[in-house]
Amino acid sequence: MKTPYVNFDYEQLKAKYSEFRSLMPRVKIAYAVKANSHPDVIYTLAKAGCWFDVASLAEVTLTNYTGLERFYSNPIRNVDMLLEAYCAGVRYFVIDSFDGIQQLALLSDEVLSEIKVYLRLYIPNDSAVFALNRKFGMTPNHVGPIILACQQAGIRLVGVSFHVGSQCLNPEAFREPMRVALGVLKHIKDAYPGERMLLNLGGGFPATDELALSDFADVINEELMGVEDTDVVAEPGRGMVSACGTLFTRVLAVKKIGQAKPIAYLDAGAYHGLTEIKQGLAFEFTSTNPQSRPLEYCAWTVAGPTCDSYDMLGDFELPVDLKVGDLLTMRNAGAYVTECGTRFNGFPSPELTGCRAL
Repeated sequence: MKTPYVNFDYEQLKAKYSEFRSLMPRVKIAYAVKANSHPDVIYTLAKAGCWFDVASLAEVTLTNYTGLERFYSNPIRNVDMLLEAYCAGVRYFVIDSFDGIQQLALLSDEVLSEIKVYLRLYIPNDSAVFALNRKFGMTPNHVGPIILACQQAGIRLVGVSFHVGSQCLNPEAFREPMRVALGVLKHIKDAYPGERMLLNLGGGFPATDELALSDFADVINEELMGVEDTDVVAEPGRGMVSACGTLFTRVLAVKKIGQAKPIAYLDAGAYHGLTEIKQGLAFEFTSTNPQSRPLEYCAWTVAGPTCDSYDMLGDFELPVDLKVGDLLTMRNAGAYVTECGTRFNGFPSPELTGCRAL
């Protein structure tokens, strides 16, 4: 098959969803569509009963047919987008500012009576590879005025959310934010005594061999002890799909003259699915050289195929005798690799392959 491509294991996806549900029985799972929006991924999760975290109208449209609960957890939208999502059946919307209240206030009383709004809190993202708090969230000291403004605008405020950051590498990072969020939830419940409350834990569950999902579940389950009359949702993206995909890429060219390290140029690079390597996410390439060839390794500089100096991925241990045409694989490629690809410089990005689970 022509490279680059990501081979996706749908049976593993079904097993991962079951793992989330079994390890955290109090928590409903809403898959973050942005991590991998392939229709077969959506279909497989929908068939299992998974809810969805949507962040754009395209993702709303993609999940319309499922008839399952969706959470519009991206506060970046205009009123037209909000109304279109509402007309498509979305009822849960996040805000993280007074501007979000002003946007909601433009809606009719009938629409406002059906929309359920939750706040996104600013929390530290120190344990994450990718911090999200620079872009999203309100500090807890703004909660009181926000609640009052929601009441005055006729907005149904039903919950609170946070995000520990993408690829969080410390399960304890959930503990204090959960306590803060539950404290905020008490204030919201006092202001809206007739509403059933929502605690949205966001995502951040990592793709790594060093940490198990159970490590995160233990912390979350401990903090949920004694919490009553509250719906709890988590929005995993990377943690749901990353391990289900393996990237296959070939060596297009090598360069060994006048370099401190030899350079291997692949048919996948920073513009074609591997941008997260540039941002600090740890990946490893594995050679599929024939067994008859010796597997002695040395440091290679790996680059993508484009005529652009940004397209350098870093140093990796690869076979000394790496040759043009050799096939390399990269695990944990089920999230963001196919989503973040472009056709820059005319090179194709990886496509998702694999047989959808029936």
